[in-house]
Amino acid sequence: MAMGQDFNRHIKRPLPPTLSGFPSEAEIRYYLKVTAQRAAFYKENFRTEIDFNFLPVEPTRIPANRRESYARRQHQFAPAPDNAQRISSFRKPSEAPTAPPPTINIDGRLPDPAIVTCNDTLPLRVLVKKLNETTEIVYLKTFQIVLIGYTKIRAHDLERTEKSSWVICSVANLQTPLGNSNTPANKDIELDSKMWSGRPLPNTICPTFETCNLSRHYELEISLGLVYGTAGNVKPELTVQPLRMPLQVYSGIKSREDIGRNQSAAQGMSDLEPSTPFPAPSPVPLASPGPRPPTAPFPHRTDPATDGIADLPDEPPPSYEDAIAEDLAPADGPRSDYEQHASPADSKRNLSP
Repeated sequence: MAMGQDFNRHIKRPLPPTLSGFPSEAEIRYYLKVTAQRAAFYKENFRTEIDFNFLPVEPTRIPANRRESYARRQHQFAPAPDNAQRISSFRKPSEAPTAPPPTINIDGRLPDPAIVTCNDTLPLRVLVKKLNETTEIVYLKTFQIVLIGYTKIRAHDLERTEKSSWVICSVANLQTPLGNSNTPANKDIELDSKMWSGRPLPNTICPTFETCNLSRHYELEISLGLVYGTAGNVKPELTVQPLRMPLQVYSGIKSREDIGRNQSAAQGMSDLEPSTPFPAPSPVPLASPGPRPPTAPFPHRTDPATDGIADLPDEPPPSYEDAIAEDLAPADGPRSDYEQHASPADSKRNLSP
């Protein structure tokens, strides 16, 4: 007997950011709608809508540490044929020893957990090291960083994943030596971060999110084009080694816990735990019932002009929100530049009927 499937799937998450780029398929839109009603029955009401881009407050981050998440790849260069070493019928082959091709290890590292911020640069480190003793030198010819986004769209039991990509950095025609002929094995050589440090993420990248029918996650792809050889004899064979590592993209709008932690660290109190947004009130002991003591009579005022004015406080007591946020910075923080292209149907929504 076939039973009907329950397609109701609810996920409790913060509000997702504004999202477009998938016409007639998926969209997340925020707008303000205003309607002015006119009493006359033969007159139409005025109505308009104003779209705005929304970025959510990012989740609470783990305090900064020295751990790193990484993606690693190992590669061994193939020996290149050398015409000078071929056996000829007119001369003897050269007996000069040749150095073995290098075996390298490539690391891409991000702070742990792997989190990047919208409209900010990548906190990335790329390390290359030789694993064997050889006099051959590894040269960097090309370098590219691409952020890949996967948008998962769900409708009932049907799912589809759309792939998007953003080129963060792409450099070619390089001749950068990674070390020299005397570089020992197992020594890390870090690539110059100037190739990507001055290039922030595009402002069209939305933060990572997940809803009932729509979600977005990211991967960072790092590609290195490498050759090897000596200073005067570089082998022409080019090998491209890609690295992929998952990461999360945050909006950059700090939460209240992060703002409180940053202020405590600035005041030399980083070792304290962040206070909860709603502190529990201290218990008040209940007095045992008994006879009520007589109350003292109120003093009689002789000046009627000031009667009742001296009892009033100078300022009203602070509200609960003011008392909680007295020592905190603004909860919104800096706003990042964020743009999403409007769909063709949006132009019709802003028209007044």
